[in-house]
Amino acid sequence: MSADTGATDTIDNPERSLKPVSSGFAILVILIFSVALYAGSINAFFVADDLWQVHYQYRTVAGEWDLLLANFTGTYLGIPGTNFYRPVLGISFLIDYLISGAKSTGYHLTSILLHAGNSLLVFYLGRFFERRFLSEKNAGFAPLAAALLFAATPLHCEAVSWISGRADPLFTLFFLLSYLLFLLSIERSGSSSSSSSLSLSTVSTRTLYILSVCSFIFALQSKETAVVLPLLIAVSVFVSAIFAGKAVSNKERVIMVAPYATIALGYLFLRLALFGDFARGYVGTFGEGLARTASQRILDWRIWVRTVLPFNTYVINSSYVFLAGLLAVLVGVFSSIATIFNGGPRRRLLAFLLLWAFISLLPLIGFFNIDEVLHGSRVFYLFSAPILMFLGFSLFPGDGERKLGSLLRKTAFMVLLLTYATGTFATNRLWKIAGDKVAAIKEECLVLDRQFGGRQPVLILGIPGDYYGAFVLLNGSTIHHLFSPPFTKEDISARIFSFKPFVFGSEANLDSTRFKRVLGATASESGVNRVYFAGVTSSALEGAYLRQSGFNSVSGSGSGGDVSSFKGSYKVAAEGICRCKVEKDGSVILNDMVGDTKLRLTGLDLFPLDYDFLSMRVSTRAPEGSNPGHLLPLSIGWNDSPAGIAYGAITSSTSSASSSSSSSSSSSSSSSSSSSSSSASDPVSASAPAPAPLIRIGLSQYWKWYRDMKIRSLELNCGASSRIEFSDIELLKDIGIRPILNPPPLEERSSGEFVLRDRRKQIAFDCNLNGVEPVAFLLIEVTRPNCFFEGLPESGQARANLAMTRKLPVSEGGFTLPVSLLREGAYSQVRVLCLDKEGRPLGVHSDPITIFLNLGRPSPYLY
Repeated sequence: MSADTGATDTIDNPERSLKPVSSGFAILVILIFSVALYAGSINAFFVADDLWQVHYQYRTVAGEWDLLLANFTGTYLGIPGTNFYRPVLGISFLIDYLISGAKSTGYHLTSILLHAGNSLLVFYLGRFFERRFLSEKNAGFAPLAAALLFAATPLHCEAVSWISGRADPLFTLFFLLSYLLFLLSIERSGSSSSSSSLSLSTVSTRTLYILSVCSFIFALQSKETAVVLPLLIAVSVFVSAIFAGKAVSNKERVIMVAPYATIALGYLFLRLALFGDFARGYVGTFGEGLARTASQRILDWRIWVRTVLPFNTYVINSSYVFLAGLLAVLVGVFSSIATIFNGGPRRRLLAFLLLWAFISLLPLIGFFNIDEVLHGSRVFYLFSAPILMFLGFSLFPGDGERKLGSLLRKTAFMVLLLTYATGTFATNRLWKIAGDKVAAIKEECLVLDRQFGGRQPVLILGIPGDYYGAFVLLNGSTIHHLFSPPFTKEDISARIFSFKPFVFGSEANLDSTRFKRVLGATASESGVNRVYFAGVTSSALEGAYLRQSGFNSVSGSGSGGDVSSFKGSYKVAAEGICRCKVEKDGSVILNDMVGDTKLRLTGLDLFPLDYDFLSMRVSTRAPEGSNPGHLLPLSIGWNDSPAGIAYGAITSSTSSASSSSSSSSSSSSSSSSSSSSSSASDPVSASAPAPAPLIRIGLSQYWKWYRDMKIRSLELNCGASSRIEFSDIELLKDIGIRPILNPPPLEERSSGEFVLRDRRKQIAFDCNLNGVEPVAFLLIEVTRPNCFFEGLPESGQARANLAMTRKLPVSEGGFTLPVSLLREGAYSQVRVLCLDKEGRPLGVHSDPITIFLNLGRPSPYLY
C-alpha cells in the first residue's frame, strides 16, 4: 500500500485514525493535565502589568467607553514606549472584568483555558500531519505526546501564570485554529466523502476557509507575531503531502494564500499609519537597547537550549533534573537524525515542522531572549508548538514494539514529561508568591495610611520588580493603580511614594534629588522622616528612621563646620591574593594581585543621608598580556551587602604614572565622574608627575544605600589587575559636584512624573548650581520622547536620542523648554551639566526631570 493510499484509508476509517487512543480520551487527558499543572496559581493576586489591564477596564466600564475604541486606534492601553496593536486582547480583559471585576481568579482561569485550548489544537494538528504525511502503520501516539509536552513545558509559565502574558496564548489560539481550519478546508476539498477527526464533515469547504481567514484577523489583533501565518500557509501549499499527493496548480496556490497575504499587508500598513513603523513593538530607550543586543542574543547558545530545556535555575537547582531532561531531549534528537537518514515520509514531516519553527521565530529577532529564570519565555509560546510536535514525532515513530529502541523512546518521553511538569509546578509557585507579595504590600500600605489619617505620605523603597523570574511590581505606574479603584475603595495613590522607574529602568536606582526633596517635605510636615523598605525575601514592610548628622563634623579630627565630606580614620583589609600596603597619607597600594581582589574599609559610623559620592584617586597597572586602556570594573558594596551595588570603571594602563580614568555606572545621568586634580587656572609643571585620575562613584542614587541607618563598612571589588593604588579616599556630598534642577510649575505625580495638562508653549526651569564652580555655561539636554538618560549608551549614539542640546551662559539663570519637543502620551527627560569657560564639564549631570505630555483624555497609564 502506498503512503498516500494509507493516509486516505486512515481518514475513511475513524477507528484506525484514532489509534492508539480515541479523541475523546485524548481531549479529557489534555484538559485535566493542563488545568492541574496551573491550578496552584489560579488564586494568585495581580502582579506588574496586570494592574494596568484591570484598571483600564475599570475606567472603561465606569463610563469611558471611548477607551475601548482607543485600542483600535492607538497603542494598547496607551503604554508609553510601545507600539502594540492588540484590540482583541483588550476585549478579552474587558470580558474578564465584566465577569470577575477586580478578583484575579477569573482572569487566571481564562488564561489556563486558553492554554488548554492551544494544547488541544496541537493535538489536532498532529493528527492532521499524521494522516497526511504517514502511512496507516505509522499512525501512533505522537500527537498526544506533543500536546502533553506542550501543556507541561515550563517555557509557558510566564505566558499562562502571568495574566498579562495572555497575549501569546490568545494569539496562538487564533493562529493555530486558523491554520488548522485552512488545512481541513484543503482536506475536505480533496475528498467530499471523507470525515475529519474534528467532526466538521458537514461544514462546507468555503465556510472552513472563511472561518480560517476570520481567525487569522483575530490573531493579528491579539498580537503582532501572528503576521507570519501567510508565510506558513505559503510554504504549506507547496508540500505535496498536505494535498495527499493530488496535483495543484500554482494559480490555485496563489488563490489560497492571497487573502492571508492581503490581510497581513493591510495590517502592516495600518501599523505604519498609526505608529509610523511596520514592526517594532518596543520603541524609545528600551526598544533601541533590544535592537543593539539582538545579534548577540541570537547567537547565544544558552537561549536556544532553554527553548527545549526551560528550567528556572532558582527553583530547579538540581543538576539531576536538568540532566534527565537533557538526556530525554537527546534521545528525541538522535531519533530524528536516524529518521532523516532512513528517509520516508516521516523525514518530510520533521523537516516541515522545523521550517514552521523557524518561521515562528522571525518576529522574535528583536526580542530573542530567555534568561536563567525564564524572563522573556512567553514570546516563544507559538514556537514551542512545532518544536514539541517535532519531539513527539521523533520519540514515537509509530510502529510500536516492532522498532528497536521503542522502549528507550517511551522512557525518554515519560522522563521529559515528568521533568517538564516538575519545572512548571515549581515555577508557578513563584508566581503565586509574587502575587502574595503585591497583596501584602497593598494591605500594609492601607494600614499605614489609616494610621496616619491620610495626612502623611508613605515612602517605600525596595519594592521588588521581580521574584526569581516572577514579576512583582515593575514601575511607578502599576503601583499608582494598585492604590486606586478598583483595587481600593478610596484613591490613596497620591500618598504612596515608591521611587520606582517610570516605565522601564533599573530596579536598583532612584532619583536621589527627588527622594531627599520628598523626604525633607515629609519631615517638615510631620517631624518624622520615616521610610519603609520592602524586601525580596519578605513580604512585610520594615520601617526605618533616616537621620542626618545635623551638619556637625564627622571627620577624624572632630573639628566643627559644615559636613561636605568624610575623610576620617578607618581600618583597611584586603581579600584575595595580593600584597596590601597602607601608606602614612592613607593611600592603599595593592601589588602582585592574582584574580579579583576586594578592599574593605571598616570602622565607619556614618549616616547615608550625609553622603552621595565615593571619591578617590586611582592608578592601575594592567595584568601582563592584557591590552593597555582596557576598562577595569570597580564595584562597591557596603555593610553586609556584597560588592556589586554601585559601579564604576577605571581605564588601566601599563604604567601607573600614565594611567587615565573614565568612570561609569548603571546610571548615565549622575552616578560618577572623572576629573584631573588640576584645573585650567592651576597648570601643573611639566616636570611634575601627572596626578592619579580622580573618580567619583555615585552612591545615593541606589536605594540600598539607605537601607541601613548607618554605613559601617565599604567594600571595593577591584577586578583583575597587577597593581592598584587608591589615594584621597573620601565620601562626599553632592555639593560642588551635582547641580539641582528645580521642579517645574507642573502637576507632580507621586510616581515622580511632572504632567503638562494645559496648552502652554514653553515650560520654565530654574537651576540651583549647588556650589559647583567656576561655572560659565549650562549644558541643557532633552531626550526624544520615551527615551531615558539612564538607558542611553555612553557614546556618540546617545546624541541621536536627544531632542535638544543647548549651551547657555550661566548668567541667564533659568531656561525654557519648548513644548514642541514633547509628544502626546510620551515621556521626555531634561537635565543640566555645568561647564567652565572652556566648555569642560564640572562635576556630574543633575538628576533628570521627567515630563509627560497629556493634553487629551487623562492617560490611563497615569490616572
